[in-house]
Amino acid sequence: MVQTKSIYIYGSGGHGKVVGEIARLNGYENIIFLDDKKGLKFSKNLAKFDIIIAVGDNKIRAKLQEKVLNLGFNVVSLIHPKAVISKSAVINQGVVVMAGAIINPDAIIKDGVIINSAAVIEHECVIKKFAHISPNSALAGGVVVGEFCHLGIGSSVIQNIKIGKNSVVGAGAVVINNVPANSVVVGVPAKVIKNLKLKSLLDKKSIFIYYESWEFDCCGKSFSVRDKIDWSVDLDVELKIDKFNIELYYDGHCRAINPYSLVGVVKSINKLYKDDNGNRLVKCCINTNRFEENYKDYRFFGYIVEIENFTLKECKE
Repeated sequence: MVQTKSIYIYGSGGHGKVVGEIARLNGYENIIFLDDKKGLKFSKNLAKFDIIIAVGDNKIRAKLQEKVLNLGFNVVSLIHPKAVISKSAVINQGVVVMAGAIINPDAIIKDGVIINSAAVIEHECVIKKFAHISPNSALAGGVVVGEFCHLGIGSSVIQNIKIGKNSVVGAGAVVINNVPANSVVVGVPAKVIKNLKLKSLLDKKSIFIYYESWEFDCCGKSFSVRDKIDWSVDLDVELKIDKFNIELYYDGHCRAINPYSLVGVVKSINKLYKDDNGNRLVKCCINTNRFEENYKDYRFFGYIVEIENFTLKECKE
C-alpha cells in the first residue's frame, strides 16, 4: 500500500496559501494547516509529518522553526517546479523558493529563507538565515544578505554588496553601497532613513543607554564621548526639534547634538549636570517640547558618557 505523503503548513495566512500550493506541486497529498490563533493549533503530540513554517515575519519564523525542530519534526524545504535552481547552489533547511525564482551557481540559501516569486539570486550570493527576498527582487553576483533581512518587492542590489543583519530594503530601492546592520534603506540610490535598533527602544521609559556619537560644540571647540570638558557659561536652554532631532543651546555658543530626540536627564559620571546645589542641568516636561525651567551660571566639568531616563522618537524625513 502506497503511503499518503503528508505535510504541516505552519501558518494559514496568504503566504501559507502559496506555500501550500507549492507543497501540492511537490507531491504532498495530505496538506494540514496549523495556526496558533485559528484552525488547528500546533501541538507536540501531533504525528511527526514533514513541516514547513509559512510565516512572513522573519523572527517569528525563526522561533517557530526552532520550536518544531526541538520537538523532533522534520523541517523540509519547498521549491516550486517552475523555479530554476543551479545544481551547485546550496539550499538549506526550511527554505521556500517560489515560482519563477532563479538561483544561480554557487549561491547559498541558508535556513528559513524565503525566495519569493520571480526573484533572482545571482552566482555566489549568500542569503543568511531567515531573510526574505520579495517578488521581482534582483541580486547581482556576490551579494551577502544578513540574517532576518527583508528586501522589498522589486528591489535591486549591485554586485558584491553586503546588507547587514536585521535590515530592510524598501520596495523598488536600488542598493549601490553596503547597508549597515539594523537599517532601513529606500530610494534610488538607496539611502539609510532609519536605525531599527534604536527604533526598537521607542516609548520605553527609564531605560539606560550609552551614546557613542554624543558631541558638544562650544565656542569653536568640539567635545565628544570621553573628552574632558571644563568651562563656565550662562545657561539659557532652548529646545529645538527638527526632524525629531534635538539641539540644546548653551548661551548661544555651545550646543549638544544627538541624532534622536529625548525627554529626560543628560548626565555624566563626574556631575556634569549638577550645580553647587545638586540641581539637574536639564529637565524636560514629559511629552512636551518645553523645559521645566532654565538654569543659569553652571560650571560644567567631567566626561560626557551617558543619557538616562529618556524616550526616543522616530526619525522622520
